[in-house]
Amino acid sequence: MGALAAPVKEVTNSMLVKVLAAIKALEFARDMGFHDIVLEGDSKILVNRLLYSIQDISGVGVLVEEARLLSRQGRRITWASMGCSPS
Repeated sequence: MGALAAPVKEVTNSMLVKVLAAIKALEFARDMGFHDIVLEGDSKILVNRLLYSIQDISGVGVLVEEARLLSRQGRRITWASMGCSPS
């Protein structure tokens, strides 16, 4: 196993932090050689953006697409929304 901690600079909103965390988690899983991955988050909106290939024109849309591309590298990625945060 392993652990990851990384600083995040210039945070402008909570969605930005959440999508950056998803990208870091996917990169970490790839680098560690994991293929069956469950990513949990408290944002149903972000999970839906990552699950469905709808063009995202929001301020974090490019990062959402990067996370989608990274998630296609794994054998099985499961996205799960945990908690109650609407954003």
